[in-house]
Amino acid sequence: MDDPLTPGFDRGFDFRTGFGLIQADIAVEKSVKPKPMIASFTLVNADDGTDILTITDSLQIDLSTLPTQNLNIRANTGTAPVGSIVFSLNGIRAVENFPPYAFAGDNGPGQYKAINPPLLPGMYFLTATPYTAERGEGEKGKELSVTFSLTNSAALAGGGEPQLQTFPNPVIDKSTVAFTLTKPGYTKVEVYDLRGNLVSRLHNQATEAMKQYRYELNGAKLQGGIYLVKLTTGTEVMYQRIYVSR
Repeated sequence: MDDPLTPGFDRGFDFRTGFGLIQADIAVEKSVKPKPMIASFTLVNADDGTDILTITDSLQIDLSTLPTQNLNIRANTGTAPVGSIVFSLNGIRAVENFPPYAFAGDNGPGQYKAINPPLLPGMYFLTATPYTAERGEGEKGKELSVTFSLTNSAALAGGGEPQLQTFPNPVIDKSTVAFTLTKPGYTKVEVYDLRGNLVSRLHNQATEAMKQYRYELNGAKLQGGIYLVKLTTGTEVMYQRIYVSR
């Protein structure tokens, strides 16, 4: 503690007596000052600005049960001040400098813009990173990432096409191959190179309808280049092109 007999003892460290701390108040402030953080994500109805649900990791959302297809996603922050938030949704980047921090932006509090083009059934990887300054500058805070999927049971029940998606794409390390069928049956999901060589068989069994299946694709074992994910049912064949980045 400071020496009370030293003139100006309350100003900090006294080199003559050895008492006190150098700028103690600033040191304490810096040690306890919280960093900006993303606490959660909320799916928002862009028509009326109401919250629909909290987006958690591995959540599956049925579009046919939502009140609207005009949607936005808001990042909810902690108590520390935030200067801006950088979003990434399946590789699409967006920067928001003012609350509410919504991926597609807004026209003022409670007036959310809808994500355009609309979100379709498939897998989504969402990340939001807070910064202390605008435009994604300043000190980086604690980011939040979730993976979620969208389905449409009404479309599947109506006999639509199977849904097949690989995410992330391009593939750097690991990726997820997800598919949903409209009718039950024996199904194969395989990965081929452009020469027609089978490099991975992910699924080869009887498959239920309207249930999402997910498999991990280890891109680290593949050479860089273009590959085809092939889904084969008793009546249909579907391909999806993926790119392995090196």
